[in-house]
Amino acid sequence: MKTLKKNIYLTLTCILVLSLNTLGQLKVASNGFVGVGTLTPLKQFHVAGGDALIQCATDKNFEIVNWDVSRNGCVTLNARNDLNNSHIPMSFASSCFYFHYGSVGIGRIPFFKLDVNGDIRVNTTIYTSDETLKSNIQPIKTQVDNLFRVKSVSYYFKDAQLTSANNSSKKSSDNITEEKDMRIHYGFIAQEVKEIYPELVYQDKDGILGIDYVSFIPLIIEKLKNQNEAIDNLKQEIASLKTININSLTSNNDRTLGELYQNYPNPFNKSTQIKFKLINNANTSWIYIYNLQGQQIKSYQINNAIEFIEIKASELTPGIYLYSLVVDSKLIDTKTMILTQ
Repeated sequence: MKTLKKNIYLTLTCILVLSLNTLGQLKVASNGFVGVGTLTPLKQFHVAGGDALIQCATDKNFEIVNWDVSRNGCVTLNARNDLNNSHIPMSFASSCFYFHYGSVGIGRIPFFKLDVNGDIRVNTTIYTSDETLKSNIQPIKTQVDNLFRVKSVSYYFKDAQLTSANNSSKKSSDNITEEKDMRIHYGFIAQEVKEIYPELVYQDKDGILGIDYVSFIPLIIEKLKNQNEAIDNLKQEIASLKTININSLTSNNDRTLGELYQNYPNPFNKSTQIKFKLINNANTSWIYIYNLQGQQIKSYQINNAIEFIEIKASELTPGIYLYSLVVDSKLIDTKTMILTQ
């Protein structure tokens, strides 16, 4: 308790000395508010019209306390604490706070409401997302189609990136050093993201770009939902394929009129070739393509002059298909092909 009273006494003494020596005007209002440089203090301690420097030497537990508020809005706090009597600083903090038109900057003049030049650590981050605060709410549709165009990269920060350009006027006498960030980072290049999702890129007054990484979360979720739907459809088609009795399709095969070969490549995602061989002259020869529900969706008339037909991916949707060779109304053979995305 004695130490606390002593610290409070010394601090108030420093404030008094500061106000008398530097600003030359001290006002104690009837409500107990103290004003330095103003006759109408608005707070319990109100400094106006100049810079403020409070530097007090107390006991060994708080060896140096320095509080510097300058005209440019920069607040510098230096404190050295030695609680174990070893005279080795247990903690040392040196930061510059900028207050600029309602915005706060740490290590740089703020462009955003809170602008930090360095790392931050929090336990939980809460984003305002109440429906009553939003308008023109629309589901994400075509926006997710460009998600895979975003290129992920690894990178290191340059030295210049660690010290804000608007801090270049800081004097060397400040004795403030910044440790170089040697860690590897992963992310996107803002200039590339701007070409794909310009609404997720922000630019400050110096032209430096930043990315709203959080907004990628709903895009990724929608893309995963689309992929999961496609996977479910393929699973259903595979299950239907297992229930089809292939023998029933080939029980009446008559390969004396021709042969049907497996398409290549299979599976395919661009195009594939279905080869066949017609042994005898026939009146009519066809290649039919069916879905797994047995519906005929494509037909190609063929003859002895050709040996294969080409199926382009654009002709079908991704899935599993059956194709058959029919000559003179007789089923020659049936095979399976798969079109992937």
